[in-house]
Amino acid sequence: MLLQIGMSLGAGTRAPASPLVFLLAGQSNMIGRASFDGGATYPAGTLQWTQAGALTPAVSPLDHVDEDPGDMGLALQFAIEKGALPPLILVPAARSSTGFSDNRWNPGDDLYAAAVTRTNAVMAANPSFTFGGILWHQGEKDSQASGPAAAYQAKLDAMLTAMRGDITAATATTPIVLGRLLPAVFAKSGYAFAGSVDAVIADTPNRVPFTAVASAAGLTSGTGAGAPADDLHFDAPSLRTLGTRYAAALGAAAANAPAVPDQVTGLTVTPGDTENALAWSAPAANHSPISDYVIEVSVNGGATWAVVADGTGTATGAVHTGLTNGVTYTYRVAAVNGIGTGPASAAAAGTPALPPGRTVTAFAHAESGSTPATRTFTFPGVTVAAGSVVVGVCGRGSPDGAVASVTVGGVGATKVGNVQENINDIGLWIAEGVTGTSASIVVDWGSGNTVDRCGVAAWSVSGAPGAADCTFAGSGASGTGLSSRTTSIDVAEDGLLLAYTQMIQGGGDPQVAAWTGVTGRLPGTAVSPGFNHAAADHAVTSGETGRTVTATYAAAYNYPHLVLCHVAPE
Repeated sequence: MLLQIGMSLGAGTRAPASPLVFLLAGQSNMIGRASFDGGATYPAGTLQWTQAGALTPAVSPLDHVDEDPGDMGLALQFAIEKGALPPLILVPAARSSTGFSDNRWNPGDDLYAAAVTRTNAVMAANPSFTFGGILWHQGEKDSQASGPAAAYQAKLDAMLTAMRGDITAATATTPIVLGRLLPAVFAKSGYAFAGSVDAVIADTPNRVPFTAVASAAGLTSGTGAGAPADDLHFDAPSLRTLGTRYAAALGAAAANAPAVPDQVTGLTVTPGDTENALAWSAPAANHSPISDYVIEVSVNGGATWAVVADGTGTATGAVHTGLTNGVTYTYRVAAVNGIGTGPASAAAAGTPALPPGRTVTAFAHAESGSTPATRTFTFPGVTVAAGSVVVGVCGRGSPDGAVASVTVGGVGATKVGNVQENINDIGLWIAEGVTGTSASIVVDWGSGNTVDRCGVAAWSVSGAPGAADCTFAGSGASGTGLSSRTTSIDVAEDGLLLAYTQMIQGGGDPQVAAWTGVTGRLPGTAVSPGFNHAAADHAVTSGETGRTVTATYAAAYNYPHLVLCHVAPE
């Protein structure tokens, strides 16, 4: 049926805009269950597309699927607020007590299909019409059990997206207005999950672009004759108010377009040893998913900024490493989405410093080079600090290659732990009560052993810890062509984590390309040609169960071993 809408135009009068078509969908609160209040009726020229596929004047109640004679709906006041020009064409399609959980409004379900088909039919029959949008009021049906309520957001969003695709005159920017549930239903028996469903409806504009919500605040189901009085359906005055709110929300829906993310908030900076840990709160993405965060840093109080090269990611935190203790670093963070980069956060600053717990007060290393086979190696003049010294020892010998004893400046050391494989041995020892600023470290490989290379790394540790303060972890096994070695250990806040590794490459110069979980202190250094050792450490600022340390080697090496020592806090 092709409708001809015309009017007599006087001189200088502009022709009216194209009639606007609105789909009215959902359940009984879209239909209305209050008796008509005798007030204003539909503006002249407002039409409805009936269930039979005819354009007729809009009257209360509209021709929904199961309207009750004598009732009125929110569409009445909506039409009044929109006015007579351009004329409104309403497509009533709601049915009481229906939802997603009973398979009525999911894409492809019967009510969904009927609503789409009838809307497409009126648009096809009247090519001059413009599709104005979708008015949706539903949710009570899916508020009665936990399962439907939990699935409501996904179901609702899928339906809104599908309607924009299945209605031929709709686009991705077609405005959709959703109404919130009657407040009294939250306490109504049998609707235990109305609050969670209503929250999903209220949040829809944050998830789905070009949508808006009509509030139900202050509305009631009324009392007395003609009022539903059931704490479920709106009374006539409330339907009038709700229709006004739907009309007002239509403009908000049209303006709710994708945009750059909102400003990042809650930026904090937690200083550590040569690093700052940043954390922040994710802002609203504004209908385009956040794809990255841009971190900028300033070392002059914000006068100039540089981008931190932290890669691309959506984590709401990062650790800026390789910093100088005592220097204040100021940061700001902005979120990025497909539209662009949002405003930067308020600035926050942090000054890296040595933590208050255990620290390395001195570090030194020594290597034997290739030597005639012997059982004892002496490394004179190794730099130390008075107190406790943890010594990493590695070597290669026969028949069992196991270290028997270590002394530091004449002080006997206690073995913390070792990994011994065939003729290779790597271990950590602690000597307590060392004096002076340099000491000879003596390594004895035991009676019957002959060793032709040995290396040591010595950490002097604050607070004079003892062997009881140290825990050990190590990994290593026979094998060739290995490119990394990983070990984990429990660490405590304000403790100190030490790492020591050895690797073999015949005729080469094996190196550690990168450390994870610790900061490198001694690069790959030759104990003898092709037999290198390396060391790293980390001042622990946060306790962690199973902190992972990985030595990633520059190439595939033979027989790599990795040992760790955690020194407990004071």
